[in-house]
Amino acid sequence: MCSFLPADMKILMIERKYPLTSTSEWVLPKGRKKPTDTTRENTAAREVYEETGLKVKIVQELDHYHFTFYEDTEKLKITKTVYYFLATSDTLDTNKPYVTDDNSDESKNIKQLRWVSTKEAINLVEHKPLKAIIEKAGQLIYNRQA
Repeated sequence: MCSFLPADMKILMIERKYPLTSTSEWVLPKGRKKPTDTTRENTAAREVYEETGLKVKIVQELDHYHFTFYEDTEKLKITKTVYYFLATSDTLDTNKPYVTDDNSDESKNIKQLRWVSTKEAINLVEHKPLKAIIEKAGQLIYNRQA
């Protein structure tokens, strides 16, 4: 999910911490579908709200990617597909980091939020597929400005 403010055209990034490894990384908001979610867009908007307190309007689907990882606790191989969307919001001041009031485990692992330029977002993330999604979002944001 790429959320941006029309006035500034910045991307919302989350620094997520991983308590088991004492590490953190910058990512876009994302999460799991709940039974009450009727579409991927509903899931995306709900997850952004739960992680950031930000209400967004979905503009369009950006892309998706598949990845596989092993869950440490049970050495279980898991394959996931993550869908990313471009969304707008005018409800958050880009100069102030927002701290969520949600007490879920996922929200507790959010170290900080930051609104950044596309270039800075690309520099913050480590994974090439995520960099490509941010580049695509940046181009769409730029085209909306023009």
